[in-house]
Parts: sequence; C-alpha cells; structure tokens
Amino acid sequence: MVKKNDKTPEPLKKLVVVTGAAGCVGSLLVAKLCKAGYRVRAVDRPGAEFILPASGDCEKMEFDLAQEALPAEIVQGADAVFHLAALVDISLKFRVLAPINLYATVRLYEAAKQAGVKYFQFYSSASVYKFQDSPIREDDPLWAPNDYVKTKLMAEDFLKAQVDGPRVNIIRPGLIFGPRGRVLAASYAASLCMLSYVLPAFPNLTGGPRSNYVHAEDLAGASLFLYELPAKNGEVFTVANDDPVGFFDVITMTARAVGMKILPLPIPYPPIPLLKLSLVPAKVLPVIDLLNGIDNNVFKALCKRQGIGDSPLRPQVDKEALDYSVNNLMLDNSRIKNLGYKFKYPKFEEAWSETIAWYKENQWLPCK
Repeated sequence: MVKKNDKTPEPLKKLVVVTGAAGCVGSLLVAKLCKAGYRVRAVDRPGAEFILPASGDCEKMEFDLAQEALPAEIVQGADAVFHLAALVDISLKFRVLAPINLYATVRLYEAAKQAGVKYFQFYSSASVYKFQDSPIREDDPLWAPNDYVKTKLMAEDFLKAQVDGPRVNIIRPGLIFGPRGRVLAASYAASLCMLSYVLPAFPNLTGGPRSNYVHAEDLAGASLFLYELPAKNGEVFTVANDDPVGFFDVITMTARAVGMKILPLPIPYPPIPLLKLSLVPAKVLPVIDLLNGIDNNVFKALCKRQGIGDSPLRPQVDKEALDYSVNNLMLDNSRIKNLGYKFKYPKFEEAWSETIAWYKENQWLPCK
C-alpha cells in the first residue's frame, strides 16, 4: 500500500517583471501583483527609491535600461513583462529620449521573446492622440507633435509588428495622478500650497479645455486585469477615468483641497485663450524655466520652515501640461470597460482630494 504524501509541493507561482517599479504606477502594480500571488521582479534604475510590499515574493533589481547591453537575467524565467519605465519630458530631444523610450523597449521585447516570455505589456501615452473636441477612441487619428510622442509611437509600431513573440497589449493612460505622483496635477498642488501663504482666498475659476485623468491605482489594476483576461495580440487600450474635467476646474479643485478659501463668484475660462502657449514654446519655455527655478527655491524654504525636509514635489509649470490648458483631450474608456474592468476612481475630484490628503499626511506639501 502506497502512503499518500500530504506535503505535495505547491505549483511554483508565475514570475512577472515590472520595469519602472519604483514609480507612482509601478510601485502600486508591484503591490497588486504580489497580493494576487505572483512572484515579482521589480526593475528600476540604480538609486531609485523602491517601495516594495511588506508581504509577497518580490525581488529588487537595479539596472539602467538605457544601457545597450541588457542582462538576460532581467527576463529569465518570467511569464510576463510589464514595461512602464520611460523618460517623460516633451522638451527633450529624440537622442535623449530614445535610449529608454524606444531602444530599451525593443531590446526588452527581444530578450523576452528569446526567454520564452508569454506576455508583454507596454505603457505608451494618450499624448499620441490628435486633439479633437469629441471623445477619443483607440482607433482615432494619431500624431507626433514632439520627440517624446515620436518615441512612444515608434515603440508602439515595433510592438504591433511582432507576430511570433510574446502577446502584446499597449496601454495609453490619461493624465496620471495618485500617491507618489510628482508631475502634472502634482505640480498644481505644490504651486497652490505655496500661494496659500500669500493669498487670503482663491478665485472660483471654472471651465476650460477638458481632459481625462486616471488614478495610478486604476492603471495598476488595469494592467493586472489585461494580463489575467487575455486580449488580442497588439490590442491597444485607453485607460482613463469617466469624467473629463476643465483646466480651470482642476485648478480650483486643487486650491480647495490644499485648504484655500474659494471666492463665490465664478470666473469662466475665456472663450479664446489669452495666451496660446502651445504655439510659442520656443519663447515661453525659457521664461517658464526661470520662474520654476524661483518658485522651487521659495517652496524649499517653506518646507524647511514647516520642518518637513525636501519635498519630492515642485511648484512648477509642467511643460507637458501646457497643451491641456488650450486643447481638449477627452478620452473614451469603453474598450476596457466593455471587457469588464471596473474603475475604483471613476470620478476625478474625490480621488484628487484623497491624493492631496496623502501628500499632506506624508509631508510632501508644506500646507499651513
């Protein structure tokens, strides 16, 4: 009689790789994957501040993906690669952006193919969509108004052309915000926090070009959802929340959330923008750099005064956000929702207020 072994080893959990794992979205994705029972290899550049989950099977790997030689051990044994790592700055030239945004994507995919990886997910950008005054769907016209977008589209084109390697899905996120977020709306929070020291109240600004934001946790959730619910190879998904919000409305929401009093009389966005920033970048950007430098020094002084050290936030005019102050970027998220994905934060204002509360609690904002 054969005695049954009650200690049969459990099947080995699937290993997945996350690049950009120390970032706002990457750190949340690592946590979600660990909670879902996957083994995670978290990859980011040397010196990055990893926030790894307290529980779960997760290993950290520091490597600069912009280097030409890609170690095979990055993808060795992996079932999936989530490629979030990128350099996001529309003012930089192609030669600076391409090593990480384009060439690293190609090398990583080729390495994944060689290693027998089954799934590859790439984070592109909603900036690839051409501005229009109606909700944008995945098949609407694309454009490359700057070298940042060009690198993203070239990476997309490479991945879409692959037929015999890992299954590919491409995510085009809306304007990202959430805990640990440092750009776009985060810069508004830092700027208005600084202004709260000199302004007794803030004007009730309303309206303006509308854009869809997306909470980092919803992006991380969408990444896991698409991996576990196989979609067609090469399929693209816009991931953004349900409500496009006006540029002026975001500014007022931010002022309210940092604790400023809002004046009752609404001030609508002008029908014709007073300054078409998107048409004069060469003249405007140096002035913006100068003002940002001054504001950053003031903000650092306020942080020191409040005893919170050097905040990761900066009160600056984010160059990537300039176009959204004069153009609509309304995104249709129905493709991923029709597959069954449910957003945790479908509306912007409440989720943004929670994020600013996180900034305050974690001493990223020197609010009064």
